[in-house]
Amino acid sequence: MEHTKRCLRCRHHKPLSEFRPRVNNTKTGKKGDPTDYCTTCIDKKKAAHVAHDDRKRKAWEETNEEDNAADGNKIPVLDFGELSAEDFLEIIGELEVPYNICACISVTVISPKEQAIEQRKRVDRFTQAIGEAQFTHWNHEKWYKCKRTDKEVHSYSCAQSTSREQKAKVPRGDGKSRASCQMERSECGGWLHVTAGAESDVMTVCMKHAEQHKPYKDIGLPGKWKKLIRKYASTLTPGKIWREVVRRVTKGRKATDPGMALPFRQKSIYYYWQVVTRQEWRRSSKTFESACAFIEEKGDEHNIKLLDVQPKPGTEALAFYVTDFVEGWAANAQEIAMDSTWNTNSGNFELFAVVADTNGAGIPLAFLFLQTTKEAASGAKRAVLEWFLGCLKILGVEPEFTLSDKDWSEIKAMAFI
Repeated sequence: MEHTKRCLRCRHHKPLSEFRPRVNNTKTGKKGDPTDYCTTCIDKKKAAHVAHDDRKRKAWEETNEEDNAADGNKIPVLDFGELSAEDFLEIIGELEVPYNICACISVTVISPKEQAIEQRKRVDRFTQAIGEAQFTHWNHEKWYKCKRTDKEVHSYSCAQSTSREQKAKVPRGDGKSRASCQMERSECGGWLHVTAGAESDVMTVCMKHAEQHKPYKDIGLPGKWKKLIRKYASTLTPGKIWREVVRRVTKGRKATDPGMALPFRQKSIYYYWQVVTRQEWRRSSKTFESACAFIEEKGDEHNIKLLDVQPKPGTEALAFYVTDFVEGWAANAQEIAMDSTWNTNSGNFELFAVVADTNGAGIPLAFLFLQTTKEAASGAKRAVLEWFLGCLKILGVEPEFTLSDKDWSEIKAMAFI
């Protein structure tokens, strides 16, 4: 009598011959043992995955309302077949709008395949060349990877399309509009889809534009002002750099005078100043790891040192103290105050500060960044604060009086220490 096994998918008992042997060792069985699913169910599952991939691919490639012309009619597709990058860029530079084209482009000259470069960067390089040939600019919107072909499909939208325009920011309380420089937009419905493979120098391009608009004008910060910011980033504030830029551009005239309109605003100066200064203190993409690494590396230079505060389950803590203040005032601090504040960082960490009172002046001794999640047990915050104050006690901070607000975690931690 032939042995049978129950399929975990269709729940039917079938002969062992209906089950394929395992290719590798897994948690549910060893190599060579029958699989949990019968052959029929496995084939159905694979077919469902293939159908799902097909639907997903068609959903990304099909022209939606944003791709269509303003009157809602689809533009016929013009297939150019296989072209070199040079010929393709020359053709699209002379195309008349509206158009909807597809082509297979050899990008060996513009964006060759390299082991050390990411696929996204290759596609961006080619997309930039397309924009320069058409005096347009393409913004990357989305991408996906086809499981069967291992190719990536990247989608870009025209930067001047009204359908991709972001909502205007609400003005400040004073009623003044934000400093911004906007470009003219139109219902062009411009989309660009690029399919690229890691082992090929041929990219498939599908591009559409439904309405003609003015050439794209780059309103970004010019290179000479970026150079100026890099030069003075460590010595001047963004406001002072902005005033210096205005002085050099206007040559003594007012920025509001006719003909003196700048193509960029103060916000652009501040943003690039942040990008430059970030390189000095950022050590990791994760804020917590970056802060720890910076204090360990630059702590002696800035007179700060990490405290060995052990976080509890569901919490994350970073504590440090000011070395020269603690050495000079720890033994003389008869009264300390501890309080916390929110919204000081993007990681949603609560910031605690311990301040000593000396002749009516406050001297910061130590700081604690504490993050508490929903998984933290009751009393976890208090336990971390006790550990934090215990580390300060070891350093010689033993006050006679303590000050805090109505936070019982702070009150109980101070009473315990």
